[in-house]
Amino acid sequence: MKTFHVGIWLLVFVCLAVLGDLIWHVGRTYIPSENDSSDKIHNRETVRKIISENWCPCRQQSSNSRHLIWRQKHVSGRTVLSRKKLASRIIVSEKLKLVYCPIPKAASSTWKYLIRQQEGIEDYWNLTAANSPTTSGLKYLVDYPSEELERILTSPEYFKFTFVRNPYTRMLSCYLDKFQNKKKESSEYKKFMGHLLGWWDENVFENYSLSSEEKNFMKKHKFQNKILKGPRPSFSQFVRTVTRQKRDRMNEHWAPQWHICGMDIIPYDFVGKLEHLEEDAQVILSWIGNSSSVHLPASEEIGFPSTESRVLEDAFLDINLMFLIRKAFAPDFKIFGYNFVHGNI
Repeated sequence: MKTFHVGIWLLVFVCLAVLGDLIWHVGRTYIPSENDSSDKIHNRETVRKIISENWCPCRQQSSNSRHLIWRQKHVSGRTVLSRKKLASRIIVSEKLKLVYCPIPKAASSTWKYLIRQQEGIEDYWNLTAANSPTTSGLKYLVDYPSEELERILTSPEYFKFTFVRNPYTRMLSCYLDKFQNKKKESSEYKKFMGHLLGWWDENVFENYSLSSEEKNFMKKHKFQNKILKGPRPSFSQFVRTVTRQKRDRMNEHWAPQWHICGMDIIPYDFVGKLEHLEEDAQVILSWIGNSSSVHLPASEEIGFPSTESRVLEDAFLDINLMFLIRKAFAPDFKIFGYNFVHGNI
């Protein structure tokens, strides 16, 4: 009897693996788009067929697949709006029929640049404006009433996507960008030091400039000034501090990716990986239309140089830090199919 049960489970596993592999190979075939609307509609229908519309919290995919398959689940507009940070983060492009959740350190500047450019926003190249909902010129889920929000998130007219990154390199990229490469006297460095050590609440301090309230706060806490003037935190100190923080208190640049994009309540159609950005981006470009005027902007074009974290992994990551990262961010590894082993994705 035990042998029979083992055989049944083995058969189920093989079937799921074959199904996932089939979806991946189908997904690699794209139909070239033309500028006319009929071809664009046909192309979007093709993308729809490639990507499963049904999601659930349990990932089912072959080892090589970057297309996640989820069972259908109800979308509650009230639930989404009750998570204000989430609803204020997710971008809605009515023109492109896209819903995008930006994840810091996972090509979010690239996609904001492209979406704002295609929306016809005059200063689409301005990343400072792009990163603030009040100046980006874009619409967000929070801008819609509950019923309309539910329609957008369940309608096949809209394509819902995000891009994620290996938690190891995302953590290192964040450290290099915000703590090692920033000038210590800059307000941005002070802000992220505040978030790292729990001094400031990101709900209160929404920009990088220091207000009089912040300056008075700093004066009252001379030990904090002393820390800011002292040595920069090492990568080890950064990781050990971050992994002790509560999830809801983490800065978005190092918070769990599944959490800040609401993977538990938003029915995404596609989750691409930064490690395969150009290849996975073709899914989104195909949806947009992939005409000669639409291309994925390079880091040089948007003025956001790479931190080269992939190159520096071996110099910064050791087995102890890897253990802390994979323990604190285990859902990101599991949901998005990243290997715990260093260097494997």
